[in-house]
Amino acid sequence: LSTAAEALWDVVRDQGNALMAGREGDPLYQI
Repeated sequence: LSTAAEALWDVVRDQGNALMAGREGDPLYQI
């Protein structure tokens, strides 16, 4: 991977982790 691709992936991964963390705290997501 190029440096730009790695940087982009890091951002996407961080956003994904934040999204999952938010869903875990969302009572509507608890089924």
